[in-house]
Amino acid sequence: MVPEGDGIWNYNFMGAKHSANMKYLLTLDTPKEFYHESHRPSHFLNFSALEQTGLTTVATNVEGVNPAIEVDRENEFD
Repeated sequence: MVPEGDGIWNYNFMGAKHSANMKYLLTLDTPKEFYHESHRPSHFLNFSALEQTGLTTVATNVEGVNPAIEVDRENEFD
């Protein structure tokens, strides 16, 4: 049994979107995995931002990291 519609049942990663009093309908289906991307959209937005801005932007927000140092990245899949 899963919630009808989008099938999201794991609100652990969504913060305040869950309410103990929320109303929902159930349908017979296979539930999505615990870590499915629809359960944690903010994580995937962060991943896409990393791909667009690169590691240098992330390094500027980490204390003690010098973003002027070039990081060698090797593509393991090519």
